[in-house]
Amino acid sequence: MFGQTNCWVHPDLDYVAYELTSGEIFISTRRSALNMSCQGFTKDFGKVEPVLTLKGKDILGLSLKAPLTSYDVIYTLPMLTIKEDKGTCVCHMRVTWALWVSIYTHAYCYINIQIAIN
Repeated sequence: MFGQTNCWVHPDLDYVAYELTSGEIFISTRRSALNMSCQGFTKDFGKVEPVLTLKGKDILGLSLKAPLTSYDVIYTLPMLTIKEDKGTCVCHMRVTWALWVSIYTHAYCYINIQIAIN
């Protein structure tokens, strides 16, 4: 995502780090990792072998390499409105036109930023 500046994770949710067939390590919830596995992203269909199991708070402030961003690193920030049953539970933000115009992966990200702005 061009212009992505950070991502959010829920400090209290459980996340897993797992290896894709490409050799990359992804972090998401276990549910999302299983979905990725069923789409052929992991070595064994429908199976995920976590490299590491962690809480969101363990990766707050961590520098990451995000796919398709123009920045070398982005950082993780806390967001308490992320729900475990929606997407990867890692929300993204990008900046366009030199204004803080944000595009969110789902409504919970949008609601959280609106609360912060107001």
